[in-house]
Amino acid sequence: MMVTGYEFVNTATGEVLRLSTTEARVNRMRKRIAAWSRSLPRGYQYILVTLTYRAVNGWSARHVSAFLKRVRRHLGDALVGYAWVAELQRRGAVHYHVVLVVTPGARIPKPDEAGWWPHGSSRVELVRRARAGASYLRKYISKAECVDAFPAGLRLFAVVIRRAFSDAAWSLRWLSAPAWLRAAVSERCIVVGVGVAIRRVCGGFEVGGIFVASPWRFVRLLRESFA
Repeated sequence: MMVTGYEFVNTATGEVLRLSTTEARVNRMRKRIAAWSRSLPRGYQYILVTLTYRAVNGWSARHVSAFLKRVRRHLGDALVGYAWVAELQRRGAVHYHVVLVVTPGARIPKPDEAGWWPHGSSRVELVRRARAGASYLRKYISKAECVDAFPAGLRLFAVVIRRAFSDAAWSLRWLSAPAWLRAAVSERCIVVGVGVAIRRVCGGFEVGGIFVASPWRFVRLLRESFA
């Protein structure tokens, strides 16, 4: 029987949490994109890229990876980070929306004309406001209720900040951590900051080598009866 959701219980409060697989995926995407946009260093420019497929069934998981590989090779140290989200068009074709964070003056060619995106058309726009880049992605996240119609194996999103920007990269990890973990770290007065490792382990997290147990315990998979 198809798994359609998950059930967890908070051992500290008794709260029961039920999430559909769609809710779990979309919630994670929203949280990670928000953390990424809040972590970005200031003073950089944003290149907005739209990648469209010519054929409705032309999607492959390798395509966006190959595009970003060309971007990284072309921009080198001028690339601060990037994020992308997938969207499903009304005609059924996958559509990618990409934000590249770059040093002032950095540019990329139009991907379809340069051979970076041979699968259809593309659009490139340069903006200088961080909010514009984040808003560009949030606009498409709001349409994520059609997640179940995506091709099997398709990732919904990705967020990256280069390790060279250590403060921002650490901030992304910290802001992406569960709310219960950040609250527990504060309550226990655990010192956190750039360079402090945050690592998921069995039963919780290690923060700077200190184990923090999760209050949430997995109960069961929810199947077709999920509501």
